[in-house]
Amino acid sequence: MARPSDEKMAVDERPDYKENVESQVDEYTNAGLSPEDLAFLQNFPPEHKKKLLRKMDWRLVPLLLFLYLITYIDKVNIGNAKIEGLLPSLGMDGTDYNVAVSIFFIPYILAEVPSNMILQHFKRPSYYLGAIVVAWGIVMTCTGTVQDFGELVAVRFLLGLFEAGLFPGAILLISRWYMPNETQTRIALLYTAAASGGAFSGLLAYAIAKMDGVGGYDGWRWIFIIEGLATVLMGVLCVIALPDSPSLSSRWLTEDEARYLTLRQVTRAVKTDPDGPKHKVDWAVLWSVVSDWKVYFLLFANWSQSVPNYALKFAMPTIMRGMGYQSANAQLLTIPPYTCGALSSYGFSVLADKYEWRMPFIVAPQLSVVIGYAILCAKAGNIEDNIGVCVNAWNISNCSGPKKRAISIAYLICAGNIGGLIGSYIYIDSEAPSYPTGYGCSLAFAATGIVAAVSLEGLLMRSNKINAQMTEEEVRAKFSDEKLHQMGDPHQSTYDVYGVHSHTASVSRATQQVISQFGEGHNRSGHASTRESPDLETAEVDGQYHDRTSALTFIRRAWHRLSSSEGGDPVQRILGDAPYAQKITAEGDRPFRDDEAVTAAVPPAAVAHELISFYFDTCAVTYRFLHGPTVYLWLEDLLGVPSADIPRYAPQGSRAAIVYTIFAISAYRKEQIRSSTQATLPESRESDLYFQTAELLSSQETGRVSLQSVQARLLQVLYLLQTQRVTQAWYTFGALLQMTSALGLHRRETRRRGAYGDKSSPDYITSECRKRTFWAAYTMDTYLCVVLGRPKHFHDEDVDQTLPESVIDEEITSEGPKSNASENDSLVDGLVHHSRLAQLLGAATRDVYSVKRISRQARMAAVDVLRRQLRQWKDRLPPHLGTVRPSSLIPSLMRQSVALKLAYAHANMHIFRPLLLENVNYLSGNVASGVQECLEAAQIAMETINGMANNGSLFYSLWWINYVVFCAVSVVYIADIQASKDNSNNLVAGTSREDLMELAERCQQHLSDSNTSSRRYAVVLDELLREAKRTRHRGLQRAPNNIEQRECSDAMQGHDKPEESRAAGGELDSQQAHQAQADSLDFDGPLDKDYNFLDEWSISDWLELDSSVWDPQIF
Repeated sequence: MARPSDEKMAVDERPDYKENVESQVDEYTNAGLSPEDLAFLQNFPPEHKKKLLRKMDWRLVPLLLFLYLITYIDKVNIGNAKIEGLLPSLGMDGTDYNVAVSIFFIPYILAEVPSNMILQHFKRPSYYLGAIVVAWGIVMTCTGTVQDFGELVAVRFLLGLFEAGLFPGAILLISRWYMPNETQTRIALLYTAAASGGAFSGLLAYAIAKMDGVGGYDGWRWIFIIEGLATVLMGVLCVIALPDSPSLSSRWLTEDEARYLTLRQVTRAVKTDPDGPKHKVDWAVLWSVVSDWKVYFLLFANWSQSVPNYALKFAMPTIMRGMGYQSANAQLLTIPPYTCGALSSYGFSVLADKYEWRMPFIVAPQLSVVIGYAILCAKAGNIEDNIGVCVNAWNISNCSGPKKRAISIAYLICAGNIGGLIGSYIYIDSEAPSYPTGYGCSLAFAATGIVAAVSLEGLLMRSNKINAQMTEEEVRAKFSDEKLHQMGDPHQSTYDVYGVHSHTASVSRATQQVISQFGEGHNRSGHASTRESPDLETAEVDGQYHDRTSALTFIRRAWHRLSSSEGGDPVQRILGDAPYAQKITAEGDRPFRDDEAVTAAVPPAAVAHELISFYFDTCAVTYRFLHGPTVYLWLEDLLGVPSADIPRYAPQGSRAAIVYTIFAISAYRKEQIRSSTQATLPESRESDLYFQTAELLSSQETGRVSLQSVQARLLQVLYLLQTQRVTQAWYTFGALLQMTSALGLHRRETRRRGAYGDKSSPDYITSECRKRTFWAAYTMDTYLCVVLGRPKHFHDEDVDQTLPESVIDEEITSEGPKSNASENDSLVDGLVHHSRLAQLLGAATRDVYSVKRISRQARMAAVDVLRRQLRQWKDRLPPHLGTVRPSSLIPSLMRQSVALKLAYAHANMHIFRPLLLENVNYLSGNVASGVQECLEAAQIAMETINGMANNGSLFYSLWWINYVVFCAVSVVYIADIQASKDNSNNLVAGTSREDLMELAERCQQHLSDSNTSSRRYAVVLDELLREAKRTRHRGLQRAPNNIEQRECSDAMQGHDKPEESRAAGGELDSQQAHQAQADSLDFDGPLDKDYNFLDEWSISDWLELDSSVWDPQIF
């Protein structure tokens, strides 16, 4: 049949689309995949794709082929049994035979749709399919033992019931592994198996019938028994060998292959099934299938092959015998027609896949069937078998969404099998050998199939043209939003990503609605293109083009604001036109002042002692890895050294570096507290000089690495983190890690070693300091990993170091604790319990935020385990760190209690915040409670931090406190965005949504204060807050009677920011040019009404949010 001209083709079905497949990948996967997934999908090598496709074919298709072959043989072998004496043995006549044949189709038809709906709930389809194969194998075996007509009807009924699920299940399984343009050839192989089954059935019957009389059974009985036992074995093999899904096929797929197969299915599923899985029957989807007019044209096309096909298959042996052949020869003579049908079935399907056009390859073979029956040539056989291939592939191409696809596949096959019921009666024994009813009905149905196929082609082309011309107003007037959401084909363009451009794929009104909103795109032929998508809107930021609907666009806007700032914020040096000339190990950090004074003199003895005392009393909260009395001894040694000799203090360089770093930390904390009421950042001149001196002493250290070398650098990392010099802290910590491993601090001491093998007597102080130093480094490693979104260095499987003992520094000696040691609470408890919490935090990062592909169930299981472990950690806290009110404790213990309270709240947020991304309408009990625990932890953290803000010495004691504020506030803002979907009033029980948001904005203000260097956090949160307010505004627009709508609309005009946010922006928002650029990134079009960037968030986006403040290069 001639191919239609381009002018008459449906909008999305021109063959030139095949040349644009790769560009369509860019267009249609942005909306549902992370940038990493998108890059992986686009860059997957073509040669690997072909190799992977072959691997899938060899693993999946042969088993399905054999299963369907057995299905077919077991279905039609009653025809072979008939000519071997079935009827006289059971006292049946021709009408009884027709009844026995047709009874099979009643459960076979009725059970196909429910079977596929049940299959949808099985994580492992192989179990379900294997079970039904074994069941009908048993029934088939029992058929060989029936004694009368009634028993035969009963077993045929059960056979139809169990066989019903195999073929639609196989089609559904193929659609889960292959893209639509790849399905037809694979489905064709199943139909080839069916065609071949006629040949095999006759051949097997010929061989098995020779067992007539063996064991006292007739030959026809052995046909059922042996073929039934073979079916049982195939069912067992199905359970063992049938692949279920790429994610469950790690034994024969590589990780990259499984990821690629999963992602390419996501490109089709992410838009066509936006609501995710439901646990009840979706009647709207079921109705959309039943009411879809396309299905009924396909149904007539299906009947055009099923009626002649089944009729001929059940009657073929009888027809051959009626021509005068004996039973054996009659069995063998059924083979040539089926062989011809098998070859044509596969050949036509390959051509249909090659040209990506279904209709001609339905019509062409049907014409052959019409001609064949017109001249009453029974040997035309079942060449019509390939029609079913095209019909089912055509159906898959025009059904979006896995639910509709599953139901429509089963529905079409189910209704099509009514043709088998009809075909069971059209060949009447009394009309042999001419069979006018059989041949006439077959001719009529074949001709009807041609009319249906041609009509469907024309109607789809007409429908596509009408849809392409509809405006948004016409769509909105005709359909509600809910109706558009429930329409059967909401995102047909998704299929075009991988080349399914069947010439009659339907373009739905929902798709055209989206196209109309954003204008008509044009392709090379000048036609309106369905490939124009709202998800492709881009925005330019500093010369870089970003997807406006990206889940992290708000972070890019924040970095644009930072890069546009002028004045006091040093982050401009990261993104400015002239990069600041710093070492790569300090890139982006606030620089140290470079002048002639490179070393600091030792302060007077009184000042030095006061700085050391201030460090141990105020600064060292839980990182208590130094032995206080020993540090005072080092100070006395240093006080005796002239200032001019400090740079040459190499023999004791690490000890002097420790003392100088303590000076630096204490001096900086004092500067922070003094400047807490000032409007400028502390200059840190004195503290920086102390630090530079310590750094110089460490760099000049000679000899072998020592415990003090590690402690000095650990203190330096703490100072760098407190002064927000994160890059230099990261690289300094890397050197520290190597020294830690070299000294074996991560390993338990089985025998006392002195430095490098000296077997001296145990030194209790050194042993305890080794433990303290390692666990302080371990805790810092965990928090750096979380705060910066980077991998951990210490792995629990490599660590067997014990935790330090709970003893007071003043009450231990080199020999051990003093015998008269008091029972006072030890400050080392804070380090011990913080280290234990760091272990849980590391486990959460590894198991919940794993970059490896793990199932949702595995993540939820990890969350449940961590939930229990967190509760156990809290229950084991000593009273002064857990149950006693912090205000009742001495200052040093109070700081530890508050620090662990914040650390515990942060751990809860870190573990549970991924649950915020779950569909708010379908939260299970565990998920809902996890979301509540996350929000309660955020509330506790914000209330604690809000109370700490007036206590400068407490607020500045923790280097990671700004991150905890950021984490808590971002959790509340994201929860508010999610709550806007259903206009929820409460996020946390007992606290209104408005109160929680007000608390979050107050905490954000603490980050915005210009006397801190954490304005990066504030700016990112400011953009996230704007997203939350936009989302709430859209939610109120969907509820026009809400009394808050007018106030919210007024507040959101122009996307105004609150006063707190303007304060956070400071100089950033005073720039007219920047504001214009920032406004250009807002959504002002129709997409803004429906877009929620969290719909596209993945677990990894939480880590990118964490790292965004310090690592803009990732964007």
